[in-house]
Amino acid sequence: MVAEMGCRDARICKSSPIALNNPEIEQKAGYIGFRSLTVRAFKLPLEDRCEDFGQVACYVGGLAETPHAFDLDDHHHFERGKPMLVCGNTADMLSQTRYGRYFRVEGDKSVHYGLFDSGPAKLVEASEAGAKAGCC
Repeated sequence: MVAEMGCRDARICKSSPIALNNPEIEQKAGYIGFRSLTVRAFKLPLEDRCEDFGQVACYVGGLAETPHAFDLDDHHHFERGKPMLVCGNTADMLSQTRYGRYFRVEGDKSVHYGLFDSGPAKLVEASEAGAKAGCC
């Protein structure tokens, strides 16, 4: 649904199981598992895969609630002042949104080095498997 709304690379920030705590509902649900997801999504013209263009992002600080580090999602943890290799989508999320003033993104998309080893997982598949969605 998120992709259909124009957010091609939504990221899971947090995922946790939901207990039904009701024997009658548990009986009807059977082996169905329920999870709560906190998702970060951007309406940007993003790639459908994690493309490596050699871009590097560095959190420069400035967000009051996260002065020392910033978590874009469940697997992109940026420590202030420490550069990190990112895919083109992550670079765009950090530079072309409200986060742009808090990040220094170096590099462009003029040289393509291929795909990162992992790619974006579908949100449902990732949440059911307990895996991390996104790139890099």
